[in-house]
Amino acid sequence: MSARSREVDRVPVDTGVEGEVTDVSVEVLEAYAESAALEVEGVARIVEPAESLAGRFRSGRGIRLVVDEETGEVEVHLHLQLYYGMRLAEVATEAGERVRQTLSSAVRVGQVVVRVEDLALPER
Repeated sequence: MSARSREVDRVPVDTGVEGEVTDVSVEVLEAYAESAALEVEGVARIVEPAESLAGRFRSGRGIRLVVDEETGEVEVHLHLQLYYGMRLAEVATEAGERVRQTLSSAVRVGQVVVRVEDLALPER
């Protein structure tokens, strides 16, 4: 997170109407991000970040959004548990892209950082 970035409670959204700007709760965006990531085959669940990072995540859910004050872009951090036997890099990349596509309909998305924290045995 750069000096010009910060965590916020609400993120401005350009409505497309000249001079009209509204905002959306970070919790709503986090829920959309979580839903998008969980749609990807191979993602078991969103997990809490490693202990060293846990204090930096407001929700404790493994999703953090940070807004760059200069550009207005939202940086997304996801911590995932993936299923054992999957191609980890492919699943992580697809989850990041799915989150980017989903959130881009509402906000300007900058970097999406995906960390694989754990593996789960496939469900039978």
